[in-house]
Amino acid sequence: MGNDERKRLKRAYKDLRPTGGVFAVTNTIDGKTFLGSCLDAERPLRRIRFELDVGSFRNQALQDDYSRLGVDAFRFEVLETVSSTADDPEQELESLEAKYLADLDEQKAYNTGPRIRFR
Repeated sequence: MGNDERKRLKRAYKDLRPTGGVFAVTNTIDGKTFLGSCLDAERPLRRIRFELDVGSFRNQALQDDYSRLGVDAFRFEVLETVSSTADDPEQELESLEAKYLADLDEQKAYNTGPRIRFR
């Protein structure tokens, strides 16, 4: 790889903007879901998966099910993203949060409160 190619790749990496959105960790056995949101939706998904793998996730019900059922019983996905052309990504993310929280069946949720935002 030449020097110009490295510079181009480095510049492209720096220009990447994180994609905000709402994400879910879903138990595929019983349909129970953990919702989250962030202005960089992929980052907390990676962190949650790591914490579940090492047994240190703070939501004990999700951690217990993950430890009992294993990784293959769970789906990690970004449900919807903030538009890349949004004038106010924070406001758009709040709207997405409200939409998904309104549709969330509390009987099938790992979430214990209305806050789903990860920083």
